[in-house]
Amino acid sequence: GNNLCDAETGMGRYASAIAHCEAALALLVTEGRPDTDPERLLVESNLARALGHGGSAREALRRFVSVRERAAASQGEAAFPVTLQDFRT
Repeated sequence: GNNLCDAETGMGRYASAIAHCEAALALLVTEGRPDTDPERLLVESNLARALGHGGSAREALRRFVSVRERAAASQGEAAFPVTLQDFRT
């Protein structure tokens, strides 16, 4: 799901990308992954990116901030997910 989300975003197919990201996130939640899990953070960041490109800028920014805060708290300010959110916002 996450790879499809990323690919669809790159091709400009934002509705499809959002659907794939949401499916990937739902799977991770069902698996019991905590909200600080690195894979979950990446999926949520990709979802935010797709939402932003798809016209939902406020929702995207809210999600980017949330991912950044959770990544910084769990992995430190120098962690890749933190840097990625800084780049994407």
